[in-house]
Amino acid sequence: MNLNEYGGNNQRSIKFFRDLQVKHPPLDAPRKHVLQCQGDLTRAMRWSMKASGMKQLALAAYFGINQSYLSKLINLKHNESGELPEWFVLAFTCATGSRLLEQVIDWKQEQADEECERTLERRMSAQLPVARMAA
Repeated sequence: MNLNEYGGNNQRSIKFFRDLQVKHPPLDAPRKHVLQCQGDLTRAMRWSMKASGMKQLALAAYFGINQSYLSKLINLKHNESGELPEWFVLAFTCATGSRLLEQVIDWKQEQADEECERTLERRMSAQLPVARMAA
């Protein structure tokens, strides 16, 4: 299967990497490594690559993409949003054998959710005295 720079046929690509994942499931990284990344996806990818011994050129060949595009993905400069494509996250975890990237993505989402809850609580508590004064 050949993936072009834009991920090829996403459904087929995702199915291929899910099948690969079943044969060789990536392992969870220790929680301390997830916390040390502090939400930095680039750091998580570099650490995963270093731990697996894979270089960018080998990963690019594995994914069937140009090394320059892989470099843009790793540095989050492939698009304006900086979000990684689903096919890439899945393929990357399979290729490196580590779920560190997925775990850091999940950690970032948890932090964002907690911040949203704290902001909501602050707004509600700030409005509480105003409501009491009006009553």
